[in-house]
Amino acid sequence: MVGAPPFDAEPVEVGVARPGERLTNPIHPADAAAACAEALGAPSGTSIEAGGPETLSREDIVRLAFRAVGREARIVHVPPALLFAAAWALRPVNPHVGEFVQFGTAAFTHDFVAPSRGRHRIGEHFRAPARA
Repeated sequence: MVGAPPFDAEPVEVGVARPGERLTNPIHPADAAAACAEALGAPSGTSIEAGGPETLSREDIVRLAFRAVGREARIVHVPPALLFAAAWALRPVNPHVGEFVQFGTAAFTHDFVAPSRGRHRIGEHFRAPARA
C-alpha cells in the first residue's frame, strides 16, 4: 500500500545499542512544561530535575511503541563501537547526521534517570496517535 506507515512492512526490526538495558524515565511534554513553569517561579539559579513516572530500558520503550500499533518488535542489538564508527564515517559526508548518531549512541549507552515528577506514562503517549 502506498503511503502506509513503516509498521505495515514485514519483517520489522529495530536496532538498539547493545545491550539495550540502559535505563531512562522519559517525561511527557505536558509534565516537562509544568516543571518549566515551576522553574520560572523559583529563585535564580535553581535547578529542577524532572523525569517521567516510570523507569524503563531502551528495549522496553521500543516494545511499548510497537505494542501501541499492535505489532511485536524484533530487536537487533547493535554494538556501540559500530555505531560510533558509523558516526565517524558520516561526519565528512554530513556532519550534522554524524554528530546526531554519535550523540544518540552515547545517550543509549548510559543511564539517564531523573527524579520522577511527571504523571503521564509513555505507553499512553504512544497509544494516543495510534488510536487516531
